[in-house]
Amino acid sequence: MKLYTVEFDGDVPRIEEGVAIVTSGGHPAADLGVDVGGQTLAMVPLRIPLDGLDAPAGGRLLEAEVVSNEDGALRFCPSRAGGEAFVVLSVIQRSPDARTEVEPFGTGVACVGNAFARPMDRQLLTMQPGSAVRVRRFGRGTPFGPWFGLSWSGSELSCSEEENP
Repeated sequence: MKLYTVEFDGDVPRIEEGVAIVTSGGHPAADLGVDVGGQTLAMVPLRIPLDGLDAPAGGRLLEAEVVSNEDGALRFCPSRAGGEAFVVLSVIQRSPDARTEVEPFGTGVACVGNAFARPMDRQLLTMQPGSAVRVRRFGRGTPFGPWFGLSWSGSELSCSEEENP
């Protein structure tokens, strides 16, 4: 499974290969912000640890399998054969001045977790080959930006501007 991070540069999504890994207390993990957890609604750090993988020399993990346990905790494990992608999609949902609209996920796209780091939400997506996600930005009192399609071919994540429906 290839890993990607998608953030906006103005109104345009920018794709980066891999997910940033930090080491804290000798334990490498992707630190994606916090999640609202449990019945207490406590802000719980959302970290995806590496299980059976060494910390990448460049600080970005490019390929791994994303698995969860019975409690829903995620971890990165050695990659198996398969054509899925794991995408950390950063969207603005909580700002009164700027927001990101994400169309409902279609076939082949699943959200396996959400992280929160003001002002961004990070949607953790798995994408099957041939699947796509459509996003666009808008601000207070401004027109909607153009739609962009993030498409997973099975070997590459690409972004293209699309016509508004």
